[in-house]
Amino acid sequence: TDVDTAVEVVKADIKVDKKYKKIIKQLIKQMKKDSEVVPAVMKVVWAVRSLERLGDRCQNIAEYIIYMVLGTDVRHIKLDEMLNEIEAQAELHSD
Repeated sequence: TDVDTAVEVVKADIKVDKKYKKIIKQLIKQMKKDSEVVPAVMKVVWAVRSLERLGDRCQNIAEYIIYMVLGTDVRHIKLDEMLNEIEAQAELHSD
């Protein structure tokens, strides 16, 4: 369903966020080792940041889809809370 797909998008964004943090830490290490690479690494930082923000935008759209389908606002809550809300709404709609 649309909600299932939206939940998968939210899960994917969580993975993207973790990868982003890991990559940024690695890039910072590289810049500390060799200041000559700072200009090139900053270009990578901006590219990685843009991709992370794209993931955030996709998550926002997914949350709006969940709201449109179920009428439940799942923004600003953790994934497990979101899944509980979706399950509760599904039970309400199945009766």
